[in-house]
Amino acid sequence: MALADGSLTPVAVRTGAGIEPLVIASPEAPVSAARRVHTDIRPKAGGVREPTPGYTLLNRVIARESAALTDWLVAKRDVVGHPLPGAPGFLWIETASVGEAVELAHALSMRPGGIEAYVDTSFPTTTRSVPTDPSFPLQWHLQNAQDPGRDANVVPAWGLGYTGEGVVIGVIDIGNVQNVHGDLSGRYLPQASITAAFIGAHATAVAGVAVATADNGYGGAGVAYRARYGTMPQGSTSQIVAAFGHRNDLIHIKNNSWGPIDNGTATQMPSAVATALETAVLNGRDGKGVSFVWAGGNGGAIDRVDYDPYASSRYVIAVGAIDDDDDVAGYSEFGSSLMLVAPSDGGPANRGIFTTDLLGASGYAPGDFTSSFGGTSAAAPIVSGVVALMLEANPDLTWRDIQHVLIHSTRICDPTHPTWTVNSAGYPVSYAYGFGAVDAGAAVVTALEWPGLPAQIEYDSGVVAVGAMIADNDPVGVTRSVTIPGGIRIETVELVMNATSTFIGDLHIDVRGPRGTSSLVATARPDPGQGYTNQVFTSRRHFGEDSGGVWSVHVSDRAPQDVSTWTNFRLVIRGTPGPCAADMTGSTDPTAPSYGVPDGVLDGSDFFYFLDRFVAGDLAGADLTGSAEPTDPAYGVPDGMIDAADFFYYLDLFTAGCV
Repeated sequence: MALADGSLTPVAVRTGAGIEPLVIASPEAPVSAARRVHTDIRPKAGGVREPTPGYTLLNRVIARESAALTDWLVAKRDVVGHPLPGAPGFLWIETASVGEAVELAHALSMRPGGIEAYVDTSFPTTTRSVPTDPSFPLQWHLQNAQDPGRDANVVPAWGLGYTGEGVVIGVIDIGNVQNVHGDLSGRYLPQASITAAFIGAHATAVAGVAVATADNGYGGAGVAYRARYGTMPQGSTSQIVAAFGHRNDLIHIKNNSWGPIDNGTATQMPSAVATALETAVLNGRDGKGVSFVWAGGNGGAIDRVDYDPYASSRYVIAVGAIDDDDDVAGYSEFGSSLMLVAPSDGGPANRGIFTTDLLGASGYAPGDFTSSFGGTSAAAPIVSGVVALMLEANPDLTWRDIQHVLIHSTRICDPTHPTWTVNSAGYPVSYAYGFGAVDAGAAVVTALEWPGLPAQIEYDSGVVAVGAMIADNDPVGVTRSVTIPGGIRIETVELVMNATSTFIGDLHIDVRGPRGTSSLVATARPDPGQGYTNQVFTSRRHFGEDSGGVWSVHVSDRAPQDVSTWTNFRLVIRGTPGPCAADMTGSTDPTAPSYGVPDGVLDGSDFFYFLDRFVAGDLAGADLTGSAEPTDPAYGVPDGMIDAADFFYYLDLFTAGCV
């Protein structure tokens, strides 16, 4: 049973409720959303019912104990059956992915003796935890009754009992939240707050999206409606530093629905602000770190998340916006640093986000609420609320764990959008959508089972001198390469750029990894800056890939009249320890148990093992690339042929070594 990642073809899945035809969003992931198609069910009026969303599949199989199962487990010495707590006579078996769980459940059920086995499945529910607030039906971003599935899938998380209890969200914004508002007053935490000079409508709307009180007969509900919140103003450098540094022993998440002006200008963080951000993330929450959620920006096509030093920081969760049609909102900025998207306004039906407003007529709308809040300002607090649900489910999550859980639990939206690609580690990623749309139900389930990450490691290339003039209005440009050791499973790649220019907005900058994944970090735009001085561009598009091999940076000028000189650059790659692509074997003896098994040591046996595979014409072991030229789009992309390019590509990997 072959399962293509993101396939629209239904698969027969044994779920415990029978065999159901499900479209699985991410079969290669440990947790995946799914929806049921109904070709097997015919309503009386004829036709076919719309697919039912809300299924979540896990990478494990539940099986009833039997002699046949015992015999199978004995034969499969590397598979462990764990007792299922609370259900005597049942075991659970973990697999590498949802797809493998589907296949295993099918295989066990078809064995002689008829083993009862099915995939561990969370089913769609009509939960009693849906808020009773009078305006909850207007909150399509929480539960989209008009277009089911096109929302943040919050209701299943509530159904599991997670509402943000015990978690504190700091709202950093223009002015303070109106904490006397009836839908916010019960959630306000004075000690998590810094008093501002005025009360802000924007801050009040942001807070309501995240934490508005539920079931009080007033307004709507927040994503994490039992979380508490503090309110802190941003403004001057000292105010931002104060907000970033405030009560990081108490506050778990800091939401930022603000940023530099969205005009395409690449800016930098003041050094004191950068230090405050780093300190909060690395040292807050007793070392687990405060999570900073940031609106990705509303500059649309003239701007990119990558130019915003706040939203593009590796320490930050950058959030874009999708509309009620599940499409990227026209104002939402693209970027290599974008992590994910969440619902907001901008769709054809012009449905905004219902949330709290200043009391009376002094805010966005008459009355105490607005139904037209939007922009990435509204998308960010949805994600902050989801992170609060995750932290209630698993308080031990670190700031990096939270980023991984969000990436692993997203939902693919608008799958035919041309920006979607799959990186070499198998992660779908898009300049418009990041890794996909936030999915609260899947995020909570993933958080519950998250094992925790090892300490982060990094490799810094050091300064690579260039000293080249970039030809005016010429896409050929200049390319420079640097060899990076393998053994880092990538989380982020940072390009630190230095250049002089009479109009820096003319430059087009692309970073290409050794596995063929490309990260566009700057395009031609109306930025009249005179150069880059240690400008940091961050990409998440290489997430999960191995670091080893030749990395290329391409810079070109895409508009007439101005001149630029590329001075130098650095690449900094961070992630977790991982398998090194050049490490292929522990022995050159085909009879040895370690033959073909990476041993964590790069030596001559690895080179000769590859040579054996190369001479034997083994596509699985030796087809590594379609080109030996690092600047070629085919570099690092297997092409179904074994030739000299594969040999020289492996030579690059071997020479790069392992971290």
